[in-house]
Amino acid sequence: MVVETAEDRLSLLDEFGVEVAYSQRELAAISLLGVFDRQHLEVATENGAVSGFAVTLTCRTEDLARLASGKALQGDRLVVAKERWEVTDVQPDGTGIVILVLRRV
Repeated sequence: MVVETAEDRLSLLDEFGVEVAYSQRELAAISLLGVFDRQHLEVATENGAVSGFAVTLTCRTEDLARLASGKALQGDRLVVAKERWEVTDVQPDGTGIVILVLRRV
């Protein structure tokens, strides 16, 4: 069984990640790397299709540990490529990666 290390996760983010300014409450932002994804979704209804985007940021648990609370929380704010986002859901995978579900603010 292959065990992924913190360095393995960091190398993935170095290659595919973008810089993120992440803040909790009114505290100073920290900088971290994350994989930003904006996936188009479409749902068929009886009145026609409805479409939108599922926006997520995938990052390392150890990077989020540098936050004031020590972890990501709903309501946290971040900036990716000059766009402002709010965390609506925190989904840790138990292996050192966290997926943050975002909405634009």
